[in-house]
Amino acid sequence: MNSWLYASIAVLLWSTVATAFSISLRFLNVIQLLFLSSLFSFISLGCIICFRAVFLKKTVSVTKKAVLRSMFSGLLNPVGYYLVLFSSYSLLSAQHAQAINYSWGVTLGIISAVFLGQKFTLWDLTGSLIAWMGVVFIVLESASNSPEGINYYGVLLAIGSTVIWSGYWILQSISSNDELTDMFFNFFWGTLYSLLLLIGTDNLFFPSVIALSGAAWVGFFEMGITFLLWLKAMKTSQKVSDITTLIFLSPFLSLVFIAFVASEKVRWQSIGGLIIIVSGLLLKQFFNNRE
Repeated sequence: MNSWLYASIAVLLWSTVATAFSISLRFLNVIQLLFLSSLFSFISLGCIICFRAVFLKKTVSVTKKAVLRSMFSGLLNPVGYYLVLFSSYSLLSAQHAQAINYSWGVTLGIISAVFLGQKFTLWDLTGSLIAWMGVVFIVLESASNSPEGINYYGVLLAIGSTVIWSGYWILQSISSNDELTDMFFNFFWGTLYSLLLLIGTDNLFFPSVIALSGAAWVGFFEMGITFLLWLKAMKTSQKVSDITTLIFLSPFLSLVFIAFVASEKVRWQSIGGLIIIVSGLLLKQFFNNRE
């Protein structure tokens, strides 16, 4: 029961982040949001580590190799991934950006097969093609029917973010370190890198309360705490596949927040494209779990 509770909270929180991206980018540019959200995530992860050390007596084991490796992985996540993802949200509507980004499950499967030698089955191929049909459907429909068309550069950025995200998780999968410790050092370096980027591009600023609130939400619930809730759900679940299906609710719940909080009119074509993408991912998961 605890695993379902952790997973449900994580999915609900993740469902809010597309809206948080969209609203935050009305008050901050991409680099400013990257720095603030990375900073808030770094702070939240540091607080969790301190809590575990003081109250749970869990010490943090850190090696020089792990710290050095995090210097590189921090460039991928948060800097590279969120710089590209935020940029796509600044160019596309939230409903389109989040739907295209949700195809990361396809990209991860392909990259895992190429670099980790994992089996890529006929169902993987079929599910991937169906999911990409959903992406193409969204892009073509938006380009032909929307008065403002669609920004193809934004589409490429949204797709590119899935590649960076998958590459990051490939690195994480071969790491033997504690996930929390890895994330803490990733965001330490990520915050430092984004600060240097902020200074180097002359984007220093004094954020408003709304901007700080949006960045804090992104940092806490997209980058940090929610991921740990999901890990906790996976570790306490007797059957991981039971809770992983919950993640497919996230993009549809996200559309509700986009419509009612971000005040963005959700098009039925966006829902249709998202259904195609999720159907492809579910097909992959269902048949691979049966093998």
